Amino acid sequence: MGEHHDFKFSRIDSPVELEWLGKAVALVSKWNRHEADLLQIQINSINPLFAVSGNGLTGIFTRIYRAIGDLELSVQPGGGEVFAPGEVYDFFRALRVQILSAKQSILIVDPYMDADAFDKYCHEVAPSVAVYLVVGTKRDGGANQYLNGLKGAVGDFNKSYGASIEIRQSGDLHDRILIIDSEKVWVIGQSIKDAAKDSPTYFVPLDPGTASLKREYYERIWSAARPG
Repeated sequence: MGEHHDFKFSRIDSPVELEWLGKAVALVSKWNRHEADLLQIQINSINPLFAVSGNGLTGIFTRIYRAIGDLELSVQPGGGEVFAPGEVYDFFRALRVQILSAKQSILIVDPYMDADAFDKYCHEVAPSVAVYLVVGTKRDGGANQYLNGLKGAVGDFNKSYGASIEIRQSGDLHDRILIIDSEKVWVIGQSIKDAAKDSPTYFVPLDPGTASLKREYYERIWSAARPG
């Protein structure tokens, strides 16, 4: 489900942990409902406040995040794929096809995007296509460990090809999102740099209604984010 999280269960009200757990149950339920129920029981056993059936605020938020995850994983007929561990090339090919289909703009939201992922997926993008990258910050608001390398790769690309790729940072990122031409919206299960290496992941398009809401949300994130 993306970058490894070091959970601190004494802070069970943290939105990051609650969102991760909710989406984890939603993802597993797409594979096997019984296994998802077992996972929920295991989560509940860690601390009863995690229980979706509980009346506490934590249980309410866990249910909300589970619903969000389930909606995001609703795949349109003929669209979206789930990739098993080791299917790195299959994921690369699926994501690359969508990126190279852009005619006007590409917005990539990935808290942990690095220089290697940028080189791998964006080096063939036409300079006429506007590319916007939104990456995450540390919890204290500082730059993450991948930013300097990413800035170097983007700067070299811009100089070499006359492109104008922009990077911005935000502390409000939990998704991995690809938006093509301000129209098509895809959700990615893991950070692009790690996708399908050791864990299963998914790459799915959102239905038009959900896509519109997600696009508006991340356009606001972009506007509020600070330059990388």
